[in-house]
Amino acid sequence: MAKIAILNDEPEVVTLLSRFLTARGDAFMKRVGDASRVIAQVVAFQPDLILIPLYRSRERIGLPLGDPFHDVRGAKLLDRLSKTPELQDVPLVVFSFSVRSDELPPGFLERVRPQAFLCFPEGLQELNPVISGFVGPAAGSTDDLERLRVSLMPPNPADPEP
Repeated sequence: MAKIAILNDEPEVVTLLSRFLTARGDAFMKRVGDASRVIAQVVAFQPDLILIPLYRSRERIGLPLGDPFHDVRGAKLLDRLSKTPELQDVPLVVFSFSVRSDELPPGFLERVRPQAFLCFPEGLQELNPVISGFVGPAAGSTDDLERLRVSLMPPNPADPEP
């Protein structure tokens, strides 16, 4: 049984991600909230894998990425996790629907050291294989994945209504 920590400040994202990553017998830690409290909870949980989605707030979608700690939700928590000695050996998977790794400042990913950075939709098919490589077979619903995508990448207000 794998212990997977899913960290995000949107409860719906955490719920959908855990549903998408259903793997037989896994225990999920679903946490949202203040970074210092979340990190203490993650350390106590002793996960086998940590998942963190990065995304831009609605106001930042379509704009150039400046300071990742201001423009990217999840970046501060990711930075704090990378500096937590008790979690140094825990595999970390970062993914995003709205932030590409080449948009992050030089050295940012090298400092936080994720084992994988997946950018969707291009890397969508890679999520379950990457997770399976760390904790065993993972499978998920494409319906849940679509709801997750919509949660992490809200429509651009400038786009016309369908």
